[in-house]
Amino acid sequence: EPELQPGTGSWDYHFGGVYQQSLKYIELTANMLYVFKNEGAQNYQFGNVFSSALFIDYVPPQDTVFKNARPGVMFNWKEDARHEENGEKESDSGGSTIFLGPEFSYHVNDRTKLFVNYQWPVYQNLGGVHQEVEKIWNAGTQLSW
Repeated sequence: EPELQPGTGSWDYHFGGVYQQSLKYIELTANMLYVFKNEGAQNYQFGNVFSSALFIDYVPPQDTVFKNARPGVMFNWKEDARHEENGEKESDSGGSTIFLGPEFSYHVNDRTKLFVNYQWPVYQNLGGVHQEVEKIWNAGTQLSW
């Protein structure tokens, strides 16, 4: 099936942004991303994707040993449009999912952050009959310059 093959042969365009607000003991970070999908190989076009996330982190007092640790909670919303094959909408595609879960980051210095999060779906309304997500976890490093 075209949608199961690696690479789509299409040129897709990403548009997004990030907003961050620091309060005394709370740090809020919100982001959004919209991906415009174009028709690729075999007259197949994946649906456009919208995703948005909100991170709410606790910032410990800076005079403690835990000053670089940031426990928090993460909310993530993903909206997938239906795919198209030969100009016809695929009934078994698209849908909405909302995830919620804990997250933790450690700020090594002003430019380096280590993070991990674990998310469960609290709402899934998938288009058609396709696999539901049971859980998601992420881990990584963020470098700023």
